Amino acid sequence: MLIEPFKNPPRTPKIALVNDEGIFVDENGTAYNVNNEYKFRLGEIVAFILWDTAMALTRSGHGEILRWNTKDIRWRSTKYPDEDYWKPRPFDAGIIQFPVGFDFRFEHVLEQLIEYRDWLVSEGAKPHCSSGSTSISLLRAKLDHKLITGLGANPPIEYTRGGRTLMGLEGKGKFEGQIIHWDLPAAYASTIGNICYNGSWEVRPFNSAIKAYNHGAPVFCSARVNIPGLSFGPLPETIRSAANPLEGALLNRFGYAKDGEIEGIWTLNELFAAEEVGCKITPIQCWAMLTGEKPFLPWWKAIERGRELQGEISRSLAKRVGNALWGMFCTDGNAKTKKVIVHCENGKTKTRRINFRRNGQKPGHDLAEAISSSVRAKLYQHVVAANSHLICGHTDGIWVKGKYDVPDGWRIKQLAKRIDVIDPQTFRYYIGQKTSYVVMAGIPPKLAPEKFEKKWNKYERSITTKSDVPDVRENRRNKRRVRRVPDPDYLPE
Repeated sequence: MLIEPFKNPPRTPKIALVNDEGIFVDENGTAYNVNNEYKFRLGEIVAFILWDTAMALTRSGHGEILRWNTKDIRWRSTKYPDEDYWKPRPFDAGIIQFPVGFDFRFEHVLEQLIEYRDWLVSEGAKPHCSSGSTSISLLRAKLDHKLITGLGANPPIEYTRGGRTLMGLEGKGKFEGQIIHWDLPAAYASTIGNICYNGSWEVRPFNSAIKAYNHGAPVFCSARVNIPGLSFGPLPETIRSAANPLEGALLNRFGYAKDGEIEGIWTLNELFAAEEVGCKITPIQCWAMLTGEKPFLPWWKAIERGRELQGEISRSLAKRVGNALWGMFCTDGNAKTKKVIVHCENGKTKTRRINFRRNGQKPGHDLAEAISSSVRAKLYQHVVAANSHLICGHTDGIWVKGKYDVPDGWRIKQLAKRIDVIDPQTFRYYIGQKTSYVVMAGIPPKLAPEKFEKKWNKYERSITTKSDVPDVRENRRNKRRVRRVPDPDYLPE
């Protein structure tokens, strides 16, 4: 992947927000109808819309939504049912979603979008409808020379594993008492900001690679790992390539081996985290980046300033810009991607599959996997410390019950008295007897409480009616996608 610095600072765009009636209102209070967009060129005005507003307008038959895989990313007020791709237009609005509890008054949101824009302009960048494109703009504003990923003796990294999710030993259910949500602040942004990286890899002996690792450079290592039998596996499995999106979704559900001997390629971050819990590491080959250069550090300093903005919405957007950068390096044009456009007619939802126009950039999986593996390793260290206290974990945060020795670098994000957990992305927590909040991936905040209640009631009914017949399903444990190393001392009877 190639990123070049700006030759000239980008122009400052106007900011607009879509109101509940589907009208675009800019920072000067000017309202625009659909015909006005032809007065603007792409990028002259950047529009946003709250997710709940986009869903409500679309359900009422007003406009249509662009959905990328399962995420709604754009809304526009005009339907174009004859188009087989999403043609960018000046009034395409980026869909934004915020946690429950924010102040969503129209003027308040618009005011903070302006603050967010002004911060980016002060850093030499400009906002886009997506956090990823905005983050690339900010990186280009802060680079002093072009950056190319995956040069030299590039490690054979063909995908990015991404973040880890997991449940505690007790599984789903209701937990009461002292419930704490621990968070690793700016996990992805701070990691990429402080990494030593020049894009050029070398094959190095293990001892030499450790020196590079200790200086902050990424190191990948092909290794055999003997896992002694653990409650939580330390290393993610290796995936195969998929022929279609459904197969890809199944193959990307990583498992984490808890025992036995496995072989694969991981970063030293994860291998050393595995070694800390008793795993025996036998290195085979290492790929190291021998540099002290930190090209992302000026970008990270700008993100830190953005995280201190006055408004909660503008701060949240700045944090998203920080979190989004690593994902831009693992965006693969050859990956199976589903894009659909959603609209409603006469109360019925209709979708149409559209062609996906890929960019020509090759992904920087070497950099993206180095970043995500570092965060996975830190999450695993906290999971091991929490052990039986763990309720669930997701990427850079975990929910626990009770007290224990917490690793350095983690902060309390939320205290609760009760939490109802279905999975790491579907739960409800109570901060008082009646005050509760629902987290439900892919569901607008206004609809989440009702949908969660239905799921929770279904779960509770299943508990009551559960049979006492033991589970005799086939043990599929040896069908994992990590290559198991056969035991040389094994003799068949």
